[in-house]
Amino acid sequence: MSAAQTPDDLDRLLALASAHGLDLEGPSLRTEEMGLDFRVAIARAHDGLHWVMRIPRRTDVLSRADVEGKVLDLVAPSWTWRCPTGGSAAPS
Repeated sequence: MSAAQTPDDLDRLLALASAHGLDLEGPSLRTEEMGLDFRVAIARAHDGLHWVMRIPRRTDVLSRADVEGKVLDLVAPSWTWRCPTGGSAAPS
């Protein structure tokens, strides 16, 4: 298993997060590159919340991400912890 690492494209990832309304702390952002379908970025926002961004590696995985988002929309209200909903998913 590879360890999370500071990405070479940190500025691009911070801009992507910002475009989706996330104000992330750059030094906290780490990526996990093992996934075949999604690149994963983990970071803390300036408000103290932690976020996981799943960035599709290919366009063919977007339909699955859409289904996952709909499932989150359905089950998140019954959980006692915060969870992103499908509304935060976007092809960019």
